[in-house]
Amino acid sequence: MTNHNKSREELIDELNDVRQRLAELEKIVDAGSGTENLSHRPQNEEGIIQANAQLLKRLKKQNEYLAALHHTTLDLMNRLDLTDLLQAVVIRAAQLLDTEHGFVGLVSPDESVIRVRVVTGIFGPRTGVEMAPNEGVAGKVWQSGQPLVIDHYDRWSGRSDQIDNNILGAVMGIPIKSGEKVMGVLSLAYDATSDQQFDAEEVKLLTRFAQLVSIALENARLYTIEHARFEDQARRIEQWRNIQEISSTLNSSLELNQVLNNACKMFLDLIKVDHCGIVLLNSERPGYGKLVAEYPQTDLCGVDVLLNPAIQKAVDNDTIFISHNVPDDVQLKEFSVWNALAIKSILIVPLVVQGQIIGSVGLDATGQPYPFSEEEQNMCKVVADQIAIAIANARAFEAERAAKNQADTLRDVAAILNESLDRKAVLSQILAQLERIIVYDSCSLILRNEDTFQIVATRGFPKTARVEGVTFSLSRRAHLQQLADRHQPLVIPDTGEYEGWRQDEGSAIRSWIGVPLIFADTLIGVLSIDHKQPHFYVQTDAEIIEAFADLAAVAIQKSQLYDHAQQEIAERKRAEVALQQAKEAAEDASRAKSTFLANMSHELRTPLNAIIGYSEILIEDAEEMDQTIIIPDLKKINEAGNHLLSVINDILDISKIEAGKMELYIESFDIGALIDNVALTIQPLVEKNSNNLIVQYSSDIGSMSADVVKTRQMLFNLLSNAAKFTERGTITLAVSPENVELSLPATPQVLVIDTNVGDALHLASHWVSFSVSDTGIGMTQEQIDKLFHEFAQADISTTRKYGGTGLGLAITQRVCQMMGGDITVESEVGVGSTFTIWLPREVNPPLQDKNP
Repeated sequence: MTNHNKSREELIDELNDVRQRLAELEKIVDAGSGTENLSHRPQNEEGIIQANAQLLKRLKKQNEYLAALHHTTLDLMNRLDLTDLLQAVVIRAAQLLDTEHGFVGLVSPDESVIRVRVVTGIFGPRTGVEMAPNEGVAGKVWQSGQPLVIDHYDRWSGRSDQIDNNILGAVMGIPIKSGEKVMGVLSLAYDATSDQQFDAEEVKLLTRFAQLVSIALENARLYTIEHARFEDQARRIEQWRNIQEISSTLNSSLELNQVLNNACKMFLDLIKVDHCGIVLLNSERPGYGKLVAEYPQTDLCGVDVLLNPAIQKAVDNDTIFISHNVPDDVQLKEFSVWNALAIKSILIVPLVVQGQIIGSVGLDATGQPYPFSEEEQNMCKVVADQIAIAIANARAFEAERAAKNQADTLRDVAAILNESLDRKAVLSQILAQLERIIVYDSCSLILRNEDTFQIVATRGFPKTARVEGVTFSLSRRAHLQQLADRHQPLVIPDTGEYEGWRQDEGSAIRSWIGVPLIFADTLIGVLSIDHKQPHFYVQTDAEIIEAFADLAAVAIQKSQLYDHAQQEIAERKRAEVALQQAKEAAEDASRAKSTFLANMSHELRTPLNAIIGYSEILIEDAEEMDQTIIIPDLKKINEAGNHLLSVINDILDISKIEAGKMELYIESFDIGALIDNVALTIQPLVEKNSNNLIVQYSSDIGSMSADVVKTRQMLFNLLSNAAKFTERGTITLAVSPENVELSLPATPQVLVIDTNVGDALHLASHWVSFSVSDTGIGMTQEQIDKLFHEFAQADISTTRKYGGTGLGLAITQRVCQMMGGDITVESEVGVGSTFTIWLPREVNPPLQDKNP
């Protein structure tokens, strides 16, 4: 390229030099042709003027050549299309040398011939003519690499036989080189009638022109390469755009047939062959497939066909099969249909979904053999994968739609079962609804009765009345026996191939499905589905029918279950009424008891008060009169009266509590003062059994708001019990503030106390605990479980030894709970017991029962 550019620059410099010399000569000529009379000039001066005029003429001609060469060069450099460039070259060259005849030949890529590419004038018919090395002017110049001038072509010994006589006169050939290599030949000529010849200056001029042509040819060659690359890239982009359109078409709809037919048509836009077809394999019939889509359409679309060898090989090997020449392909000769279909070339791509081959896509060329390129094979593989995905999606859609249809049908059948208790009507409707899910010629519901079966509902039989009610033995039907043994659906694709099938007279059943009716793990019948076409049913059909069989089994048992449920409901209602009546009677009795006790306690307390009062007066009088002998008896009367009064008061309190009449009187009091008063009062009772009393509380215990009388009574009850069941021991009364979270239980002995919580608790989280501990006899867990019940003590021996009514703890618990607290107990036999009363520091009085 550098040498070519240098030659062009040299030519331009030479052109400018010639123009300068021409201008100088014109001045000289003009100076010698002034107004002076030429006759007066010296003879030698006239010769100089004539010589200069001739030189000027030549220079002008050369200037014209160079100017034309300059313009031609600029024009050629702007031409990038090779054919257009060559045509301009031959026309410009002919104009430079004042001729109309010329051609340009280019050496073939394999350098075997030189081929005429463009012509003008009498060379017109020679476009495309090929000449061997050293043949004619073009062949000679190609081989020699040097210009060649022929004065008369017919008289030249190297003339080509491809040129007729009396056509060409003088001929000139100039090599077009790239470096030292000849790319082509530029040839000009005069016709046979012209006497014009090519001189050395013209050869030199055309040689320089050829050098510029070689530069332009190189540019055009590079442009052609880049243009071809661009065209190839554009073609590939268009092909992949077509692939994207095919993919979009495949994803545009889930209607498989329409989508696949459109895909076949678009496939032919991608690869220019004559036919495209899609075959899906028949899983139930090896070696066969269905032509599900094609373009153009034929009569074979939708028909099960025998797989041709090309498809079979692609499927067997899971790879693309190609035959560029089907008629001569020995692999395909066994398939005679090829000739009838006039197929010349074929390409088969397997369709693979999740590693399983489901079919193939085929491309056929029928007019001419088609060379499938490697790139086209790759594109076919990509499109085939897209088609396989579309088929998988469509099948998934169909499966989903079928599942939805099944669900809708099941819902309808379930609704029918819920609306009716008539077994026959429901089962008949199930058979009708089943027709929406599976195709059958006839079906029936057969119920089992021990070893016999009876047909109870049918559909699709021509003479139903003769079928319903038919009873047959289980042992005479091998397929039913198999169902009874396995409790699994049974599919018989072809009854003619099933050993033990008994074909009834007039029956044409060839394919059968039986689904067991199971209730409570027991076979109660069979759902029977029939078809007259062999191999009509497959295992998946049986799985679909199972849901219907379950509904049928439910329908059969529904009436009995309904009756049983109604009986249970009636019995339960009677039991509920009796229970309610018993509850009301118990409540009435409890209220009557409480009322009676309250009345009786009031009636008994009045005379007791008189007895106690008079006994105290008598004791005082006896002491004054020094009647000491009767004082012990009088004290016994007084103690017995007080004891009886205490019992009556306890009974009255428990009666008030049960009747909801117990009232609380909330007031604020000093806790320490209360404890001191209780300790002082209980001290004699504690010392009676030689016990020690220990009182523990902080001086800053503060005050609380509660019913002080009932609080004192509860402490008396606990301390008196401790004194009663402890001898020569220690009784401790401990009071402390507590910040706890208290969960009131149903049974107080399992009260939950969480002492790890902080101050930020609910409103009742500030408590005061009153703990009474003793070192007495203690209790077992069984005895603890009996506490807090009215009139109950640990056991009979305790009652006999220590006495008591068993109401103290019950009253203590009830009163404690009325004030929002509770009582807990811990005890161990032989060690002692601890009773703890938990009361809020601020007691909220309960709402009083306003009922009379």
